[in-house]
Amino acid sequence: MFKRLSLKVKLTGIFVVIFGGSLVAYSVYIYNTVDTVFQRGFDSQLYEFASDIGDSVNFSLLTGLGVNLKKIRESNKFFPFTSKDSVIQIRSLSGQLLATVAALKSQNLPYSPRDGQLLVQTGSLFRDWKAKQPIDGQSRFRVITYLVTGKAPEPLVLQVGVPDELLRRNNQKIANIFFYSIPFILLLSGFVGYSYAGFSLSPIQRMRRSLEEIKARKLSSRVTLPESKDEIHGLAITINEMLDRVEGAFESQDRFVSDASHQLKTPLAILKGELERLAKDCSDGEDLNAKTESLREEVDSLIALVNNLLLLARVDAGELSAHFKDIQLDEVLSSACAKLSPFAQAKEINLRLDLNIEKEDEHPFLVNGDSELLISLFQSLIENSIKYSPAKTTIDIRVVDQPERVSVSIIDEGPGLGDKTSEDLFQRFSRGSKSVAGSGLGLSIAKRISDLHSAEISISSQGPVGTKALFVIKKV
Repeated sequence: MFKRLSLKVKLTGIFVVIFGGSLVAYSVYIYNTVDTVFQRGFDSQLYEFASDIGDSVNFSLLTGLGVNLKKIRESNKFFPFTSKDSVIQIRSLSGQLLATVAALKSQNLPYSPRDGQLLVQTGSLFRDWKAKQPIDGQSRFRVITYLVTGKAPEPLVLQVGVPDELLRRNNQKIANIFFYSIPFILLLSGFVGYSYAGFSLSPIQRMRRSLEEIKARKLSSRVTLPESKDEIHGLAITINEMLDRVEGAFESQDRFVSDASHQLKTPLAILKGELERLAKDCSDGEDLNAKTESLREEVDSLIALVNNLLLLARVDAGELSAHFKDIQLDEVLSSACAKLSPFAQAKEINLRLDLNIEKEDEHPFLVNGDSELLISLFQSLIENSIKYSPAKTTIDIRVVDQPERVSVSIIDEGPGLGDKTSEDLFQRFSRGSKSVAGSGLGLSIAKRISDLHSAEISISSQGPVGTKALFVIKKV
């Protein structure tokens, strides 16, 4: 049941329970404290009253034991009770009853042999007593048992009982105050807590409404940040950062779909045309070798394009799909060169790998990265150099291990950048020359992989002839 309640109701309930529990506990403490103070004040006055009665006790061999209450009535002392309302008994220390007021009739104030022992030590005892038969309309009394000395050959025990109605009435007034005020305060605190909870949660409600308005094609909208720098402000920032990632993912998906559909149209159209021509030529009995070779090239182009698009989608997913670990960058380059060696040999191009260590290091060329992605990056750079380099030339691949970074430079003897810039080449489907086969995705993928590794990549002309690709990454 509690789980189904709204957060505002839950917060209000928790506040009321904690505040109400504290209020009740504090009220009980106050009530007990005031009751103790009243009780002590009442007992103090009762003690003085008993002391004065004890002073009025007379004893002589002729008249015996007597109490002169007239002396008390004529004194100027004020008591919350009078001798008329009081019940008095006098006993011996052993408990023998010596005198009693007529109002008690057959009843006796409580006394035990144990009381006699305590009286010798303390001089007085207090206890509550309830009469079996009402005395002048009162049945509950506060009784003091008081030790009187010097009035008789042996100590006397004076017992005085007075109605405690005044004390009980005062306690009841205090209890009524708490009984009626606490529920009112709890209701008021519940209303205030509910209102404050609603006020505190209003920024979250606004964020919820803002999120409801954000659709898949309207991801540019963001949650308004609250003015207060509190936890809700931090939540709004986190939500906006999440929306940035979601928007980026949707844009990446849209680009991937758009790029795939755009790039697949051309080779599919060529395949369709070639198949139609092949079907027509077959009827004439012509040689099929040239046609099948053209179809094979288009299929290879499609396979390469699909692989590039899949790799691009993985790179667009960012760190979620990358597997970073410590790797040797020289080994990564060797793998890339080995894969491209047949392609280079076809053009009689020499791939020359040069490893240079500027300073002795226990682990040279050690970086943190995804080996598969870095192999794809270097394959794109080296393959691009092979495509644009003249036959029977050399491509220099130089790896330099520096104290804090590793740099890789790939220098070819191609035609240079011409009127294009390094930024232009890193755009998707940007190609240096339309006469060179390719989809124009290789360098774009290389740039995304470089950014994913927090590395730097650039391409520049070496002069009228020659291009240099430079990749720089931090060492472990």
